[in-house]
Amino acid sequence: MELNKKVDQLLQELKSRKFNKVIFMDWSYDPDDILKYFNFYFEHMRFWKKKCEDFIYDINYEDIVNNSEHEIRKLLNYCELG
Repeated sequence: MELNKKVDQLLQELKSRKFNKVIFMDWSYDPDDILKYFNFYFEHMRFWKKKCEDFIYDINYEDIVNNSEHEIRKLLNYCELG
C-alpha cells in the first residue's frame, strides 16, 4: 500500500472516531480550514502589533534551533533580563 493511502486511511479513521474533537484541532484536517486559521492568526497579530507597537517580540523557531544561545540572548535583552 502506498504511503499516501496509509496516511489517508489513518486520517479518515481519526476523523471517524472524532479523535480530532478530543484534542480540539478539528480545523487541522482541511486545507481550507488551515488557511483560515493562519489568516485569522496573522490578522490578529497585525492588529496587536499596531496596538502594542514594540511590546510583541517575534522569534523564529528555526533560528532558535540553529543558534540557540544567540537567539535566547536577544530575547533576554529584549525583555531587559540580559
